[in-house]
Amino acid sequence: MTDTERRLVAIFAGDVEGYSRLMGADEVGTLRSLTHRRAILDRLIAVHRGRIANTAGDSVLAEFGSAVEAIQCAVEVQAALAEANSGLSLERHVNFRIGVHVGDVMVRGGDLFGDAVNIAARLEALAEPGGVCVSDDAYRQIRGKANVILEDLGSRSLKNISYPMRIWRVRMNSDVQSVAPKTARLTRRLAAILIADVDGYTSFDEAVALERLSALRYEIIEPSIAQHDGRLFRVNGDAFLAEFPTAVQAVGCAMAIQAETERVAAAAGDNKGMRLRIGVHVGDVITTGEDLTGDNVFIAARIESMTAAGGISITRAVHDQVRDWINACFVDMGEIALKNVARPMQVFSVSPARQAGSTDID
Repeated sequence: MTDTERRLVAIFAGDVEGYSRLMGADEVGTLRSLTHRRAILDRLIAVHRGRIANTAGDSVLAEFGSAVEAIQCAVEVQAALAEANSGLSLERHVNFRIGVHVGDVMVRGGDLFGDAVNIAARLEALAEPGGVCVSDDAYRQIRGKANVILEDLGSRSLKNISYPMRIWRVRMNSDVQSVAPKTARLTRRLAAILIADVDGYTSFDEAVALERLSALRYEIIEPSIAQHDGRLFRVNGDAFLAEFPTAVQAVGCAMAIQAETERVAAAAGDNKGMRLRIGVHVGDVITTGEDLTGDNVFIAARIESMTAAGGISITRAVHDQVRDWINACFVDMGEIALKNVARPMQVFSVSPARQAGSTDID
């Protein structure tokens, strides 16, 4: 049996508008044109470090490790395909529609499955011929990182998706050059980011603080990160930064850390034990050597800093990816203005479900 892997990716879904009509009018010519267009599309997906996962007839599904790369690829593809159509009569144009979304997918035998794939396909169906539609989750990752203009189409109900989604349309005369050329040589990828620190750490006696922090790190935090396939990137005093392949693993790790911290304190009868604040966010990050940087790391830190001792806070992007997969209570804290973050962000607190077998979903 083929193993199934779950990971966080940017999903690119495209297909040809009016493919059946084109085939009915000129089957041989349409196949020849499609082969030419697919060569353009495949080349640009490779240039932007994407991977083609599923293809069927006129449709293409690809994954990218970065939302910025996915949207740059989509816009460059449409520009190149428009050039390929130039000089042809309108009835011979081969126009793709493209949808881009960010989310957890399941990978089996190289193919992609899951709700996030379905959402990308629904976005593609909403796009105009030669156009690109983007989910709000993808929009949050590319805002400020590419000179591409997006128009808000508002919230839409998508077929077989249980909740409305905010949709954005790319203005196709946008200049898609990166606004951060200095980072072009750095590695950019999507990740779930967990940041934790000890509430009131400086109030502890220094010797006691060091002993307790060491136990917390080596007996609880690092084993939990490893068990959830995470990677500890940075330790700065009482602060910890880790990344995970998916939001589900990051939130699962956060809940495991808090539960074990509380259990150890209760077993020791320690009412003054160290209590952590944890923040979780998802998005594009930049790796520089052995460090993890970028706006989304900064947002995770801001989310953590506003969290109560012993608590977990997550952004809307995380909530949307974990709410159907984690047995927990999610309490909507509303849109919160974060210091030096341009746009207020919707934040949720996470706690264990109130009773076994129940899941509270907002």
